[in-house]
Amino acid sequence: MIKVIKRITLSIESQYQNVPLVSAAVHKLSALIPFGHMDTYATELCVTEAVVNSIKHAYEDEPNHTVSVIFCLQATELVIEIQDTGKSMDPSLLEAKRDAALNFDTMDMDNIPESGRGLAIIQSYMDEVHYRVEENGNYLKMKKKIRQSQGDEMVSMEITEARINDIYLLELSGRLDATCSGQLKDTVSTMIDAKKKNLLIDFSDVHFIDSSGLGMLVACLRSATKSGGTFKITSLQNSPKKLFEVTRLDRVFEIFDDRDSAIRSF
Repeated sequence: MIKVIKRITLSIESQYQNVPLVSAAVHKLSALIPFGHMDTYATELCVTEAVVNSIKHAYEDEPNHTVSVIFCLQATELVIEIQDTGKSMDPSLLEAKRDAALNFDTMDMDNIPESGRGLAIIQSYMDEVHYRVEENGNYLKMKKKIRQSQGDEMVSMEITEARINDIYLLELSGRLDATCSGQLKDTVSTMIDAKKKNLLIDFSDVHFIDSSGLGMLVACLRSATKSGGTFKITSLQNSPKKLFEVTRLDRVFEIFDDRDSAIRSF
């Protein structure tokens, strides 16, 4: 019999502004688990994606419903279940949805999807993923094996603008997720409208990106390209960098390891 060390249930109303509460819970829970930085990031990311999927797809963005997150800490793994009572998904489509999300032509800018990567991300980062439908709701079950420990603090996103010759630099700090990605889109749109077309986005202080953030970056890249401008990325931390690789977006964006290399490329 598997020994359960701790079991925690968190329930939120189906509104996107409540999703950071779940992220905060993952951070607190990671203090009880010997997780490394990558595993902590992966767990927070996947729980965020799963909760957003429940709100967006199961409840179709309707408020006043409940999404529950059940954390079950065991000796060798963390088991997380996301439960909702909304529209069900055919469990047999779990693999198909992952493959469909990553099956796109990286050279066809007009047809690169801005959304739909959530399940693909979850299945790439988690050790096991299962979906089932019961009388009392839908359950997405995720398992993450326990390895070693390290945590970090969670902050919101901040944007700092600077100019280097004819290059316009945006330095981001914190998180790029569903709650704040619109802030980046508005900033980029304003700069494009002002004919500031050579855009460089510095991610050196961004520790968390989810699929909503990726989708917003795709939208920004598309807008910049259609206006005759450029949109480049530099200084990704290891965890966000892996997310770009998992979603194949590292083949879509021009990504540079450091700011100097990026500036010389313009």
